[in-house]
Amino acid sequence: MNESKIINLSSITYATKGRNLLYKFGIHADIIKSPSVSGQPSCGYSLVVPYKGEAAAELLRKKGFKILSVSEGEDF
Repeated sequence: MNESKIINLSSITYATKGRNLLYKFGIHADIIKSPSVSGQPSCGYSLVVPYKGEAAAELLRKKGFKILSVSEGEDF
C-alpha cells in the first residue's frame, strides 16, 4: 500500500541522515519542522514520506534511528 506517513525524529541531523538513507533505497522524503502535538510546541524534525511510509519507518528502525512517533500523513 502507498500510504503517507510523518516520521518524527529528534533533530535536524537525524532527519537529514534519514532522508539521505531513504533516498538510497528509492524512497522520497521531505524534512519539515515537527508539528505541535496537543498545542505543545515541538523541537524535533520530521520526514514526510508520501509513499511507502511504513517501509520507510521500518528501514529507519533497522538502521538504528530512534523514531519518536509515526503518524498518518495526507494523501498525495
